[in-house]
Amino acid sequence: MKTIFKFIGLFFKGIWKLITFIRLALVNLIFVATLAIIYFAFTQTDVQPVTPVQQSALVLNLSGPIVEQRRYVSPMDSLTGSVFGQELPKENVLFDIVDTIRHAKDDDNITGIVLALRDLPETNLTKLRYVAKAINEFKSSGKPVYAVGAFYNQSQYYLASYADKVYLAPDGAVLIKGYSAYNLYYKTLLEKLEVNTHVFRVGSYKSAIEPFVRDDMSDEAKETASRWLGQLWGAYVEDVSTTAKFHHLFLTLRWMSF
Repeated sequence: MKTIFKFIGLFFKGIWKLITFIRLALVNLIFVATLAIIYFAFTQTDVQPVTPVQQSALVLNLSGPIVEQRRYVSPMDSLTGSVFGQELPKENVLFDIVDTIRHAKDDDNITGIVLALRDLPETNLTKLRYVAKAINEFKSSGKPVYAVGAFYNQSQYYLASYADKVYLAPDGAVLIKGYSAYNLYYKTLLEKLEVNTHVFRVGSYKSAIEPFVRDDMSDEAKETASRWLGQLWGAYVEDVSTTAKFHHLFLTLRWMSF
């Protein structure tokens, strides 16, 4: 008799464990689904291009850095940011910018492009050239391109130089300072901290380890840096001098209202 009751008890105990497992599994699935919904609600940025119902200009507001791939934002960061009112990092995907410009070229409702470059940080020349190429393709359609800003840094002015007209605020400025390279050197610091370094180097132009063995840049490192920085600056100057309309910038000192 005890064996029968024991068997019945084990049977119901097994059923209870099965019910508990199913309940926990369902709760976990609901929790994961909720996180997924929150994630896509706050991080989904791919939207279908909206066709304007009437002719208008495309305002290309490049606010934030230009990146080749958008950085990953975890669902938890997205959730906490929305709760505490913190904005997610603004990024412009390079290929999205170019695709947008190319789409606008063939859109009959787009009559021109306005480059709003106020919040565009310094960007490497390779990315700027890719965007500039798309702007030139757009201009080949006969549609105008205008650049507006209260102040132009070096990268902003590079893109602005491809516009048909560059508008600058009366009290604005253009800051072009060239390219440079800086290193930090730790030799004296390491000596004071009594830190020993073991460096093996072959060749005068192997400057990667100089911060650990010098307090300044060697002549060979200066020569190398000057060479590639000079080539980069030469490419910038050539591009801008070819495309820029300086009289448009300095004679059209008025602010556009939108």
